[in-house]
Amino acid sequence: MENLTTFERALLREFESLATACERSGTLSADTAERLSKASDHFSGQIGMLRKRQTALEETLGNLTEVLDGQVRLTRRLIEQVNALLKERGS
Repeated sequence: MENLTTFERALLREFESLATACERSGTLSADTAERLSKASDHFSGQIGMLRKRQTALEETLGNLTEVLDGQVRLTRRLIEQVNALLKERGS
Protein backbone atom coordinates (compact mmCIF):
# COMPACT_ATOMS: atom_id res chain seq x y z
CA MET A 1 0.00 0.00 0.00
CA GLU A 2 2.93 2.33 0.76
CA ASN A 3 4.21 1.98 -2.82
CA LEU A 4 0.96 3.30 -4.32
CA THR A 5 0.63 6.80 -5.60
CA THR A 6 -2.04 9.14 -4.27
CA PHE A 7 -4.05 8.58 -7.42
CA GLU A 8 -3.77 4.79 -7.08
CA ARG A 9 -4.85 4.97 -3.41
CA ALA A 10 -7.88 7.05 -4.40
CA LEU A 11 -8.76 4.52 -7.11
CA LEU A 12 -8.36 1.67 -4.63
CA ARG A 13 -10.69 3.40 -2.13
CA GLU A 14 -13.26 3.93 -4.89
CA PHE A 15 -12.97 0.29 -5.93
CA GLU A 16 -13.39 -0.89 -2.32
CA SER A 17 -16.41 1.37 -1.96
CA LEU A 18 -17.92 -0.03 -5.15
CA ALA A 19 -17.20 -3.61 -4.04
CA THR A 20 -18.96 -2.97 -0.71
CA ALA A 21 -21.93 -1.39 -2.50
CA CYS A 22 -22.16 -4.36 -4.88
CA GLU A 23 -22.04 -6.78 -1.96
CA ARG A 24 -24.82 -4.87 -0.17
CA SER A 25 -26.81 -4.74 -3.39
CA GLY A 26 -26.44 -8.49 -3.85
CA THR A 27 -27.66 -9.10 -0.30
CA LEU A 28 -30.62 -6.76 -0.84
CA SER A 29 -31.42 -8.45 -4.13
CA ALA A 30 -31.39 -11.87 -2.47
CA ASP A 31 -33.64 -10.58 0.34
CA THR A 32 -35.98 -9.02 -2.21
CA ALA A 33 -36.06 -12.24 -4.25
CA GLU A 34 -36.90 -14.23 -1.11
CA ARG A 35 -39.70 -11.81 -0.16
CA LEU A 36 -41.07 -11.91 -3.70
CA SER A 37 -41.00 -15.70 -3.65
CA LYS A 38 -42.89 -15.79 -0.34
CA ALA A 39 -45.41 -13.26 -1.66
CA SER A 40 -45.85 -15.32 -4.81
CA ASP A 41 -46.48 -18.47 -2.76
CA HIS A 42 -48.96 -16.58 -0.58
CA PHE A 43 -50.86 -15.12 -3.52
CA SER A 44 -50.83 -18.44 -5.37
CA GLY A 45 -52.50 -19.99 -2.33
CA GLN A 46 -55.03 -17.15 -2.18
CA ILE A 47 -55.80 -17.53 -5.89
CA GLY A 48 -56.23 -21.28 -5.44
CA MET A 49 -58.71 -20.71 -2.61
CA LEU A 50 -60.59 -18.12 -4.68
CA ARG A 51 -60.79 -20.54 -7.62
CA LYS A 52 -62.23 -23.25 -5.37
CA ARG A 53 -64.74 -20.79 -3.95
CA GLN A 54 -65.68 -19.58 -7.42
CA THR A 55 -66.18 -23.17 -8.60
CA ALA A 56 -68.39 -23.92 -5.59
CA LEU A 57 -70.40 -20.74 -6.16
CA GLU A 58 -70.83 -21.54 -9.86
CA GLU A 59 -72.03 -25.03 -8.97
CA THR A 60 -74.49 -23.64 -6.42
CA LEU A 61 -75.72 -21.06 -8.90
CA GLY A 62 -76.19 -23.76 -11.53
CA ASN A 63 -78.20 -25.85 -9.08
CA LEU A 64 -80.34 -22.87 -8.09
CA THR A 65 -80.99 -22.04 -11.73
CA GLU A 66 -82.15 -25.62 -12.37
CA VAL A 67 -84.43 -25.53 -9.33
CA LEU A 68 -85.89 -22.14 -10.29
CA ASP A 69 -86.44 -23.30 -13.87
CA GLY A 70 -88.31 -26.31 -12.50
CA GLN A 71 -90.37 -24.06 -10.26
CA VAL A 72 -91.24 -21.80 -13.19
CA ARG A 73 -92.37 -24.84 -15.23
CA LEU A 74 -94.52 -26.10 -12.36
CA THR A 75 -96.01 -22.65 -11.79
CA ARG A 76 -96.87 -22.32 -15.50
CA ARG A 77 -98.46 -25.77 -15.49
CA LEU A 78 -100.48 -24.86 -12.39
CA ILE A 79 -101.63 -21.60 -14.00
CA GLU A 80 -102.64 -23.50 -17.14
CA GLN A 81 -104.59 -26.01 -15.05
CA VAL A 82 -106.33 -23.25 -13.07
CA ASN A 83 -107.22 -21.44 -16.29
CA ALA A 84 -108.57 -24.68 -17.77
CA LEU A 85 -110.72 -25.26 -14.66
CA LEU A 86 -112.01 -21.70 -14.79
CA LYS A 87 -112.90 -22.16 -18.46
CA GLU A 88 -114.76 -25.39 -17.67
CA ARG A 89 -116.75 -23.77 -14.86
CA GLY A 90 -117.43 -20.64 -16.88
CA SER A 91 -118.83 -22.57 -19.81
